[in-house]
Amino acid sequence: MGFATVDDRLFGHPKAMAAGLEAMGLWVLANSWSCAFDKQGFIPSQLPETLKAKPALADRLVEVGLWDVVDGGWMMHDWQDWNLTAAERLRKRRLAAKRVARHRDKEKAEKEAGNAS
Repeated sequence: MGFATVDDRLFGHPKAMAAGLEAMGLWVLANSWSCAFDKQGFIPSQLPETLKAKPALADRLVEVGLWDVVDGGWMMHDWQDWNLTAAERLRKRRLAAKRVARHRDKEKAEKEAGNAS
């Protein structure tokens, strides 16, 4: 499972304030979707409808500068500055799995050494 990054000061950002709560709801869900499916900030044109969002909300996100219009949909503005790429997420998952495996091996060895005494 990955994570979609949201700045902890988003609540007061001028673009978020200008977009409004409903459009920001779409922004958050679209960000989550894009990360979940490794789209790296791309939002396909059908996604707002899939998420039951009013079409005008996507237009609002473009107006305030949170989304950029691209072929087939939108790109989240500056997405790459705040989120890991799919390759970076995979690398972090692999490193975490190795750390967990080393920790488990160490615990097992310590337990076995304690049982041998």
